[in-house]
Amino acid sequence: MSAEEEGLHLTEPAKSLWAAIRNRLAELRHEHEETPEAWMMGGGSVLAARWRHRKSTDIDLITSAGWQIRGLETTGRNDFTKSMKSVGGRLDGYNQAVVEMTFPGRKRLHVFRSDPSPASGHSSKAIDGHPFDALSTTQILAGKLLNRSLRAPARDLYDIIVASEREPSRLHHAVNMLSPGMQGDVAVMWHVRREKIEQDARWNLKPLSTNEPLLVRPEELVDRAGEALQGARYQRIEIEPAKPGRPARVITTTEDGKSEPIIVPRARIEGTLEQTGVNACLRVRQLDRNSFVGALHAERE
Repeated sequence: MSAEEEGLHLTEPAKSLWAAIRNRLAELRHEHEETPEAWMMGGGSVLAARWRHRKSTDIDLITSAGWQIRGLETTGRNDFTKSMKSVGGRLDGYNQAVVEMTFPGRKRLHVFRSDPSPASGHSSKAIDGHPFDALSTTQILAGKLLNRSLRAPARDLYDIIVASEREPSRLHHAVNMLSPGMQGDVAVMWHVRREKIEQDARWNLKPLSTNEPLLVRPEELVDRAGEALQGARYQRIEIEPAKPGRPARVITTTEDGKSEPIIVPRARIEGTLEQTGVNACLRVRQLDRNSFVGALHAERE
């Protein structure tokens, strides 16, 4: 069973924050929406629940870009932040895209109004025994790389290093949603910001227990993350068309020599190519998707 298939057990202090706010979030959704939008949990708290690799003080929630619940608006009543304040939250700022709140014990809540990328991959999990949608590892890593990779905090580099060991295929999918040029820019910027990243790691990157060391020392973060990024780049993307008795496959080979067969059943073409980041990879490399799909399902004897 993979890390994504298991129920999630959050680590402290994210665990206690989630226990304090989850019921109020459910109330808000049902009070303000005839058909409550799907909310999804992502970020380091989900990765820490899967990998047990570091402490996470944040809860990151993602909701539809079309979400209209009060609280992510700039005018009028703000029922969301009022509700969070009633359990100790302090509003740090909000606009039409995000709400940021701080809770006692340096716990933080971020609610982003943004559709995840890839668009599919999230699913319902038992998060500390309560059903809630969680982003896939690919979606979380892609969010870090697509949205803040040039100014990434130390924890993002740490997560990328751990992903290369724990769920390498998910890292491959996420990295190759960036164009080759952007991949290079990210690695360069990490080296430019090396001193700040190391300082951030010493202050803010913590293991789950004081008795456990981090898996990577602060001074190793930039080099190790750069190696993971470089190694995850696709060197080749090959098509094995469907044939009788065997579905079509996309075979990817990364710079570090790892090959992955991505099975693409005819009935699940769209979902598979989206969930594994292939759609985005074709787009950023300016490859013709229609020709790609046609070749993939040109059945041969």
